[in-house]
Amino acid sequence: MKIFYSILVMLTLFTSIAGAQNNISVSPCSADEILARHLENNPEALLEMEANEDFTKAFVKQIVMDCASNNALQGTAQYTIPVVLHVFHYGDDGKIDSAQAQSGIDILNNDFNGLNDDWNTIDPEFDSIKGTLDIQFCLASLDPNGDSTSGVIYYEDSLAMLNIPDLFQYAWDNYKYLNIYLPKYTSGSPSLFTAYAYYPSTSGSNSNTGGIFYSSIRWGYGSHSELDPGQDWASVGTHEVGHWLNLRHTFENGCSSPGDYVDDTPPTLGGAIELSGCTNNDLSCSVSTNGENYMDYNHDCKKMFTQGQADRMTAALNLPSRITLWSPSNLAATGCLSSTPINCSQLEVTDMVIDNNNLTIDITIYNGDTIQINYPYVGLVIDNNGDTIQNGSSWIFVQFAGDTVTFSYTLNSVSPVFPLTVYFAYSDMIGGMGTDTCVLSYAAPIGIPEPPTKPKELLYITDVLGRTTYPVPNGVLFYIYDDGSVEKKIRLER
Repeated sequence: MKIFYSILVMLTLFTSIAGAQNNISVSPCSADEILARHLENNPEALLEMEANEDFTKAFVKQIVMDCASNNALQGTAQYTIPVVLHVFHYGDDGKIDSAQAQSGIDILNNDFNGLNDDWNTIDPEFDSIKGTLDIQFCLASLDPNGDSTSGVIYYEDSLAMLNIPDLFQYAWDNYKYLNIYLPKYTSGSPSLFTAYAYYPSTSGSNSNTGGIFYSSIRWGYGSHSELDPGQDWASVGTHEVGHWLNLRHTFENGCSSPGDYVDDTPPTLGGAIELSGCTNNDLSCSVSTNGENYMDYNHDCKKMFTQGQADRMTAALNLPSRITLWSPSNLAATGCLSSTPINCSQLEVTDMVIDNNNLTIDITIYNGDTIQINYPYVGLVIDNNGDTIQNGSSWIFVQFAGDTVTFSYTLNSVSPVFPLTVYFAYSDMIGGMGTDTCVLSYAAPIGIPEPPTKPKELLYITDVLGRTTYPVPNGVLFYIYDDGSVEKKIRLER
């Protein structure tokens, strides 16, 4: 699809969904008009989108290379995104409850992690390229002031029926929260359904235009929802978050290159004009259509992202406008940091290199747990005599589950007595650095060998003229000294 260097993509679905959810008519996205206005107000956004695309290409290329060399980034990183839902309502009308709010979050978590009920029914032609993103969306439990919150904020206001820029005034920091705005009818009409999502950009985040708009009566399942459990319309939220993570429609630009900038999604025609049933078996652009893709408009069978789309979203999570959201410090500040302690039995010192000459020690530790370790470092290494051979000071940002990391420090004492005890510290993100410690052991280091020591043996004698004499067994050698003395030595065969 065409790269409009879009800051905003908008899915506009004109619908009347009630009871059996029958008659559905559709209008194409109006993102171009809104984008033009955005670029007019933010001319720097164009350059940023070009830079983001260059970064994304390089990042995805590295993922593919690492995967090919069995050093894959795929599946090793874990991401948590703090979310705040801004609900606009008239009295009880449109006021979704906490269960419905969480239901929408659960749908996102299931869809992005391949836990949706129809994950195992994907068309066999595309089953081999389906991909997941190890990500969790978490309703924030701490607000920007550090006070407790449910992550669902209610506004009883006339704005409940509208989708206008005035809603941006309620945004929480876009670098800390994914803001999702839930007016009852986002386009001001009971028969009109619209969802908006903004592409990653610091200009959007800085101006509070970095979130998602969504109709509250189609967010999740509950008494204020028009959706029945299991209905694919509920996954429109997944489609919008895909845009928020820099995915484009699979059908943009039709059959022409560069498509959606994802190599494993086939070029596709249609989109907004094809909303009646699954179309995987239809030929589009001379190839089968991946109609089950979340980034298509097909409402009957949204089931999957491709691995290429997952890689592109991983790159988006590392862009400046998204990377702060999932940092351990931000997860602590928003109340989304996992309180589950590290299982120390799943950690292992897999290697240790002690260089007595340069007084360095490299300690390699594997995180076999299922959760990440925040701000880890080796605080202390003690040998079998109780001597401290290393005092740690440097730490890393995060060690993901399944990662192996080498920590390098100064060696305090040479020739330690093994086994060694390693005190591996990390932060619970509540009480500061080194609040928790795992005690590990290591029995057999890999050291740099000392030069071999053995008696020296004469190999040959060469004079200034280049003449060489080789010693022979039982031979006689005369040593002439500068004082005129001569000493005869007999070289005995051993």
